[in-house]
Amino acid sequence: MQPKYRADVVPLIGSPQDERFAEGFRMNDFAEFRHFKYLLEILLQESLRSAADNLHTTSPNLCKQAQEFQEHFHLRLYRRLRDNRIARTKTGTACIAIARGLLEHRDEAITS
Repeated sequence: MQPKYRADVVPLIGSPQDERFAEGFRMNDFAEFRHFKYLLEILLQESLRSAADNLHTTSPNLCKQAQEFQEHFHLRLYRRLRDNRIARTKTGTACIAIARGLLEHRDEAITS
């Protein structure tokens, strides 16, 4: 039984996983800095409406972007609650640190 594909594991060239590895690179081209900015704000605010207001965008647009990102990468970063708020998942909590680090490095590269 082959191990499941993981984007953070680089297979050997010529291995049976080459095709899946190449697909992983195409898949990861989907993410843009705006996705991480949007997701970070959603996860910190724990509200799509508050996040949309802070980002000067609409709730439907923000919701669509977050949903597409989660579906594309097969992640669930939060779940919706009945009072129009969200609850972070463990993956969502981990995503906060990743998104912050990524955006900080981007800002450093731009200002350097």
